[in-house]
Amino acid sequence: MENLLGKIGIKSIDKDFAEIFRNKMNAEFALSTSEYFDDISWQKKLNKAKFKDRIKVVHLPFFGLNLGSKEIMIRKISRDIIKKGIDFSLNLNVNKGVLHTGYVPLIPKVSIPRWLDKFYFELENLLNYSSKNNFTILLENTYEKDIDLFKLILNKFNDDNLKMCLDIAHVNCFSNQNYETWFRAFQTKIVHFHLSDNNGKDDEHLALGKGNIDYSLLPFNNQNLTFTFETKSETWKDSIEFLAKKNLSFFNTYKP
Repeated sequence: MENLLGKIGIKSIDKDFAEIFRNKMNAEFALSTSEYFDDISWQKKLNKAKFKDRIKVVHLPFFGLNLGSKEIMIRKISRDIIKKGIDFSLNLNVNKGVLHTGYVPLIPKVSIPRWLDKFYFELENLLNYSSKNNFTILLENTYEKDIDLFKLILNKFNDDNLKMCLDIAHVNCFSNQNYETWFRAFQTKIVHFHLSDNNGKDDEHLALGKGNIDYSLLPFNNQNLTFTFETKSETWKDSIEFLAKKNLSFFNTYKP
């Protein structure tokens, strides 16, 4: 199915792609850190036609990055690494990339406007770069307690190349509002979903059905949306079967 993806990792390419083919899915490639940008060995492997044609989304680097940092060098390094991630995506003919905001809700409320000002400046720079290259940034929720920060960001930028990735599991364990609230607030911006399960306390990346998230409300039948399983690749089939048991029509007709 075109809109059902599995998240594949750099260190487990062969194993993960075996499950991609077995379950007739596409892939979201996790470009976890910049240390792999110049590693030719796995780039050659990834550029093989049978792999490359399956990758529809790239998850841009995010560990330690902060576009709204008070420290100018951290902002610059964050921006440059993300741009290199966009270039990497374009080399694979992939024009969508998931991006974390880097926001940490522990900062004092009085500091949020200053963080946002710096974040806005860097995001505008990235959006201009993306626009020139026909690339779309999918902003992903992470530690946000509510929808307020995303409302400010998405109202500030009405760019066609800024959309949203709604991570259901992040909402379940980090947000004070349920994913229905998030979806209603941003349904015109959401084009991609991250799916995994947890028990509401930690981001455990469990197979669907192994935690307490009710996935029956998601619009799986909408072919304009894409959905990535962010779980171990050996559990993707279990997650599909779990959703089929929920009598979701999309999965009732899906036969891996």
